[in-house]
Amino acid sequence: YPIPDQPPNSPPSTSNNSGLNFWDCTKINIKKTVIRNYNSFTAAGGAQFVWFENSEATIRDQSQVLLEEVQFIDNTSENGPGGLALINPRQVTLKGATFYRNISEKNSGGGLLFTCENPKSSPCQLKLDPTSENSFSKNQAGKNGGGICWTDMPPASGFDQTKFVENTAFYGPNISGIPHHLQLLNKDDGLSPEGPIFDQILTDFVSGGKLEEDFKFAVVDKYDQIVRSIGTENTASVRIVSADSDEHLVVTNNTRQAVEGIFNFKMMQISATPGDTISLGLFS
Repeated sequence: YPIPDQPPNSPPSTSNNSGLNFWDCTKINIKKTVIRNYNSFTAAGGAQFVWFENSEATIRDQSQVLLEEVQFIDNTSENGPGGLALINPRQVTLKGATFYRNISEKNSGGGLLFTCENPKSSPCQLKLDPTSENSFSKNQAGKNGGGICWTDMPPASGFDQTKFVENTAFYGPNISGIPHHLQLLNKDDGLSPEGPIFDQILTDFVSGGKLEEDFKFAVVDKYDQIVRSIGTENTASVRIVSADSDEHLVVTNNTRQAVEGIFNFKMMQISATPGDTISLGLFS
């Protein structure tokens, strides 16, 4: 079925999205189709919106979505993903799909947004078929995930076989996810090797002294990217305290707020009984 381009200079759609909308469909197969030049104002996405109500459990549990050799080109959304929005799908497979120059102006998912609102009770799955190359090129997002933004569950397969070229975003130019762990930064603000964090910081430290130099922790995702959205829209803080309730260990100036995913500690003071072995922990 030919999907016509949106006419040039058309105003942005203000109702759902401006292209294709699928609500609670048991099966969706779209093949060898170009979806291009759609423009939306809403959070539903620029070109295509696939959405499942959690209340429609029977329909959702049977649902399968296949997008094969589908091209999303030059689609834009001011407040949603630029190309494709996938909300609570049971199973979606992208096979040889192309996302090119799609833009999410003020939100996340330049090419694609994948959201699963209740992953424990109603799991979702996004498969990037590894047998035929999916590509994300020159997509943009004002917030997270220039190519792909997922908010609850990562793509189940095919990520390593997917082609990413020149995508841009505030956090995660190619793909963005969720915080995974904290990691120490080196003096050049690069990620230090993983290992016991405080062993690296407190070498030759004297009780009652102050840490004169900065040391920084970064919130890192599973792709070893700093989650720079932490500390912009939401408030996140960590404290460094005794990990074993040692009454003789006192840590002051020990709480920090995240700024673009980074906690910057300076002039923290630690007092303990000389000769004791101390344990410190990070708590949020």
